[in-house]
Amino acid sequence: EILVVGLDEPGLVRVSDRVRFISTGRPVSPARARNIGAASATGRILIFLDADCIPSPGWLKEMLAASDRWKDAGAISGSMLPDGRNYASQTFQIACFHEHLSLNKPGCRRLLASFSLLITREVWEKTGGFCPDLQIAEDVDLSVRLQKMGYPLYLASRATVRHLHGRDTLSRLWHYATESGRHSIRVRLRHQDWFGYLPASAWFWRLFAPAVALVRTVQIYRLTPGLLHFWVYFPYVLLSKLGWCIGAARGIEESAADKNEE
Repeated sequence: EILVVGLDEPGLVRVSDRVRFISTGRPVSPARARNIGAASATGRILIFLDADCIPSPGWLKEMLAASDRWKDAGAISGSMLPDGRNYASQTFQIACFHEHLSLNKPGCRRLLASFSLLITREVWEKTGGFCPDLQIAEDVDLSVRLQKMGYPLYLASRATVRHLHGRDTLSRLWHYATESGRHSIRVRLRHQDWFGYLPASAWFWRLFAPAVALVRTVQIYRLTPGLLHFWVYFPYVLLSKLGWCIGAARGIEESAADKNEE
């Protein structure tokens, strides 16, 4: 069964007897949309696919083959082709999805991305689904909760999608980087027992942002096979990580303000 959750205002999904539309009436977060779809689905296996991802031929077959291969999996993520429509778009792919590019070898992962994600109904019901209050990093939260429950996570590198996202200008890239840092730092601090020590000081993230961004960018290029062929994007991957640190500082300040209001 194919469930389309949301609005599909452009009318891009072809009407078919196999497709069921579930209108949310208004825009909702990806986490809420996925939860709605999972609640309406009847299958034993759930596969989530983001609206801006176009599956390659054989994607579904590879996802199901990975499920048969890793029967102990808490969840399995597909991979993303390492291509973008322009410089900013390509930078976004590398900066945000370097661990899930098809350049990587298949196997165990510490965190999964939810753009192309398989999870069994049995495991899904144990987790309670995605946290509906999270706008960004809901997949980080789910990944950690699954591993705390004892489930391993896997990447199926051959189950590829093409990511046609809208972060195709440097201003949009910067905006997403800061928003990602703003939201995901709060998720990471929530699970600090799993991530290990993270500075919970806004001034730290602002003061040491250049150093943290440089170290992280070097790590990305060093640990991702084949990424050195994309060296020309290094400066703006660094800029993206700098934006993440600036956003993290803001997220910490907002978290402290929320606690004071309580």
